[in-house]
Amino acid sequence: MPQVCFDFILGLCKSNPAAQRKFFPMITIFSEHVGIENLNVADTIAEIVRDNAPLIAQVPEVFFRNFIEAIQTFGRKARWLRFFEVFLEINGAPFKRNQVWPCFLAPACVGITLFVATLVSKRTFSLARTSFSASSPRTLSA
Repeated sequence: MPQVCFDFILGLCKSNPAAQRKFFPMITIFSEHVGIENLNVADTIAEIVRDNAPLIAQVPEVFFRNFIEAIQTFGRKARWLRFFEVFLEINGAPFKRNQVWPCFLAPACVGITLFVATLVSKRTFSLARTSFSASSPRTLSA
């Protein structure tokens, strides 16, 4: 039953900026359900912000960190890569602010190998296999 609710919200938000704005304040609550078996929350959250630059710009760094920790805890899933793709490109244009974050957030998950979605060109994504370890920490400079 919970998946039906998330699917309903996903359907409401698809190509509907007004619905996206209404559900956006709830994405943190929705993200608490990430990792529950047979529950696809990532696609619903992605649809809430899809192609909506003002909302994507409001997503805090900690939100991305939580998803990276979910990947570490529950394993890699294709839907979680689709989740990150939504934040890298808006209406076919690169969103540079979010393209840098996966590279700097991944060290928080020491010892995990991540498949980080990297925007290569307009509407083209490739997956770059990136390994991080405690011996090679990276920090974001101001």
